Amino acid sequence: MSTDYFIGVNELEVDRLRTQHEAWRPETELLWKDAGFVSCRSILDLGCGPGFTSLDLAQVVGPSGEVCAVDKADSYLRSLTERARASGVTNVRVLNADLAQSQSITGPFDGAFCRWFLAFLRDDLDVALQNIRQSLRPGGVFAAMEYLTLRSVTCSPPSEAFDANARAWIEFYAKHGGDVTVGQGLPRRLMSAGFRIRSMRCVGGMADPQHRWWS
Repeated sequence: MSTDYFIGVNELEVDRLRTQHEAWRPETELLWKDAGFVSCRSILDLGCGPGFTSLDLAQVVGPSGEVCAVDKADSYLRSLTERARASGVTNVRVLNADLAQSQSITGPFDGAFCRWFLAFLRDDLDVALQNIRQSLRPGGVFAAMEYLTLRSVTCSPPSEAFDANARAWIEFYAKHGGDVTVGQGLPRRLMSAGFRIRSMRCVGGMADPQHRWWS
């Protein structure tokens, strides 16, 4: 197990990330559409993990484009490289880099994406945002899906087991330098890093019996 990713780098975590990716695919693809990624020729996938979004983004940019998949966990990057090779995907390259270190990524890229990645960077968020901004070409776009707060997550009818799980996640992030309320201060810190915020959307609410979140 690698210490580069505090949740752990193992097959159980890969399975969890695969399920999570499928669960949030509709919202993710809508964000990519709004960001205009289909017009981008080069995109950073930040905190790519085993690369489920990287392979999807490779289809978005097409064979003439490129996705640069960035992570600190070598085993995840190797897994992504092998999966891409097996699928015949040739427009994904991997990069082991730490966004908490200044100028860890060189560009310019047309776009950058992350999903629940900035929540890991509580103490280094401003450095990471500066790195992302500097990696983009003028007019480049950064699209992020991040927690507003996990404290609002609950279950109805009430379930102590569900609420205990949510509390455990919150405490786990905090213990390891993460922040599950990162979205509350993110707009201000993005602007401080030189970004102009074009749009924001809150994804959440209550699931009805027909919604995929119900189960």
